[in-house]
Amino acid sequence: MPGVSKEQIAAAKKMTAIEFLRRYRSTDLVKSSARGEFELRSHDSFKINGESSLWHWKSRGIGGKSALDYLMHVEGCSFVEAVRLLCDEQPVFTPKNHANVERKRPPFEPPEKSPTSTRVESYLRCRGISQAVID
Repeated sequence: MPGVSKEQIAAAKKMTAIEFLRRYRSTDLVKSSARGEFELRSHDSFKINGESSLWHWKSRGIGGKSALDYLMHVEGCSFVEAVRLLCDEQPVFTPKNHANVERKRPPFEPPEKSPTSTRVESYLRCRGISQAVID
């Protein structure tokens, strides 16, 4: 590859997208309502997982994991420019395997059964369901 060496490419591929965003675009990175997920102020429908660094820009149908992917697809840098931006950086964030993150969730447990149904009935009434249907 003209302009960059194989070693520089390997070093650039080591940095994850979430690490890059936390270091260099921290003002643009916003905590999402979903657990462990972030979004960008500057891009519509861009979501990134804070643990696995998997990102997806839903309105454009593109995604990735590395900072190299992010720079090329989201910020529009050429491959050589992106590698040059990242080649001097050493990753300090080690992402967790996405499958391991998903397995650590506790199993779903329904709430304890209530002796009365008043809460359910009041919820259904506030949703506009008639008392005849509830009964």
